[in-house]
Amino acid sequence: DAHIFLYDGERLTFGAAIWPDGRREAPLAEPRPEGLAYTVARTGERMVVPDMDRHPLFKPWPGGGAIIGLPLRVGEYVRGVMNVAFQTPRTFAESELRILDLLADQAAIALENARLHTELKEHVRELGGLLTAHVTLLSTLDFEPLVHNVLAAAISAIPAAEKGSILLLDQATSQLHIRAAIGYTDPRVR
Repeated sequence: DAHIFLYDGERLTFGAAIWPDGRREAPLAEPRPEGLAYTVARTGERMVVPDMDRHPLFKPWPGGGAIIGLPLRVGEYVRGVMNVAFQTPRTFAESELRILDLLADQAAIALENARLHTELKEHVRELGGLLTAHVTLLSTLDFEPLVHNVLAAAISAIPAAEKGSILLLDQATSQLHIRAAIGYTDPRVR
């Protein structure tokens, strides 16, 4: 079987798993803080365990087999770990290790491309919100619609935003007054 765990610099989260009978939607087990996957993620080094029953990391979990942990490295950053496990202990040929290193490199590139794509989509969405706000500012000179439109554009530019308000300072009284509000249903808040 093989597992990929994503690494954010502190924590591993499940990415994907495949077994001889197909894909799995969950890992066989969550990575242990002092286990193989975390060790590989923290050190950034490949770890080969030819016999899990004889390795100190697996003493509490006997069951035989062999496992290789490979860092999914992009530059100096480890973006994840790929574990490839075998049912029986075995010695690995250098050619097998090179192939697994190449696969890990390809997986790291794919993960980085996906991360960059997501980041780019987020920036495009943010820029779209700024463009909408800019167009709104130029589209009207009426104060009330302008303030409401700017607030709507600001809320749409921030993915987690559901509510917002614009308060303006009355220079004469030094008090704030709500000039626009979106997302508030309670009349007292409005």
